[in-house]
Amino acid sequence: MVGPPSYVEPVMSEVASTPSKGVFTRLYWMLIGPIAVFATASLLIKHSSWSFGWRDLLFWAAIASVIGARWLDVRRYGGLNADGTPSTNEDVKRHAGILGGVGVAVWLLGQTLAI
Repeated sequence: MVGPPSYVEPVMSEVASTPSKGVFTRLYWMLIGPIAVFATASLLIKHSSWSFGWRDLLFWAAIASVIGARWLDVRRYGGLNADGTPSTNEDVKRHAGILGGVGVAVWLLGQTLAI
């Protein structure tokens, strides 16, 4: 029989260089998002006490974006935990609860401490 083979093995360099689904989403909720939350929290501390404005909105938007990215990672991309195990909806709920609770504490502290 003449013609192309029915199966061609992938070249390892092509397989290794192909990013897996959701890698950017996972990178966001694990690294970039927490950095954004920390940066916006520092803006709260550097502003006068108990004043509400764009800094507060930016802080809560950063927290919501991290939670949203985690949810998207689990729902759409088969997300993994930091240790490589598959994430579940319970992991997302726990992450959202912890991040929301820490967010409230940091926000209150940022509103109280005006440096």
